[in-house]
Amino acid sequence: MHPLVKLAIQSVENFIETGKPLPCPYPLLDNLKQNAGTFVSIRNQDSLR
Repeated sequence: MHPLVKLAIQSVENFIETGKPLPCPYPLLDNLKQNAGTFVSIRNQDSLR
């Protein structure tokens, strides 16, 4: 799994569990420091949430 995909999954899981953003585990590249939107599909037992 690509490291950025893994980081995205960890970030979503952390926010669902804690309600807080995931602390950055290491310095980000400059192009990852800008705010941006994303689309995420969350499934629970094959059903969209």
